[in-house]
Amino acid sequence: MEVKWHSADLNAATKFSGSNSGNGWTAQIKVGNKLLGLDGAFYRKPNNLTHIPLIGGGN
Repeated sequence: MEVKWHSADLNAATKFSGSNSGNGWTAQIKVGNKLLGLDGAFYRKPNNLTHIPLIGGGN
């Protein structure tokens, strides 16, 4: 398992208005070669659901 997190991504905010990644701190959870989504499903490629918003991140 691999867990990553990052602050708001300004490029994502510009390209994808309203995206989780562009709006604040998010985490990505990778198990094997798949990413966990907010809906509990696993995905092969990153998408909005695989950028899980963190409450109070970076504060």
